[in-house]
Amino acid sequence: MSHEHSEIAGRVDCGPEGCELDWLTSARLEVDDGPILAQETVLVLPDDTVESLHERIKEVERRLYPAVLRSLVERSEAEER
Repeated sequence: MSHEHSEIAGRVDCGPEGCELDWLTSARLEVDDGPILAQETVLVLPDDTVESLHERIKEVERRLYPAVLRSLVERSEAEER
């Protein structure tokens, strides 16, 4: 990855390697402190801008959030049985 791509990727919320959803484990709500619940790589394309990369990351987030929440609810329901 070039320095320019690293810089572009580093300026968006999920960083250069994609999107990661973490379980918050501390009262201080530390970012990236807990176990990883889901993770997906988003490649930095040669013609990416901050905006285009961020849009692709948001597409991944829109898939991961509901899937993780659904999984947590299903696990909780199974434990209650």
